[in-house]
Amino acid sequence: MFARFPRCAGRPALRLGVLLLAGLVGGCGGGTGNVSGKVTFQGRPLPAGTILFYHGINGVASSDIKPDGTYRVSNVSVGTAKIEIQVPMNIPFAGANLPGASAAPTLPVARAPAIPARYLDREKSGLSCTVTRGNQTHDIDLKP
Repeated sequence: MFARFPRCAGRPALRLGVLLLAGLVGGCGGGTGNVSGKVTFQGRPLPAGTILFYHGINGVASSDIKPDGTYRVSNVSVGTAKIEIQVPMNIPFAGANLPGASAAPTLPVARAPAIPARYLDREKSGLSCTVTRGNQTHDIDLKP
């Protein structure tokens, strides 16, 4: 009926080979890097906002942009990351125009210039960075 194949004498070696290969593949994980730099717009530091690094497989890492335009994002997955920049909007509270209401309260938000909308979308921003292990610098000059 069915042909019987002899047992492979090298089966323990095959198992060992599979374990070694799994160990090598598991040890080849890309790791992470730390990216810092400065974001400028029209020749001046962007004084507020958030910078986001998107990695296709491992999600997102982000950091606030400080008043001098600097940022530091930790644990960014190694590889190509698409970048998005978000800036705060100054929105007064609703109800500030009600009769008898005092002046509209505002939140203490750092003023940032309005940047082109393309920078708010990682797919349209045109910004990316090849992240390597360890620390690296990546300055960004936003164009109007």
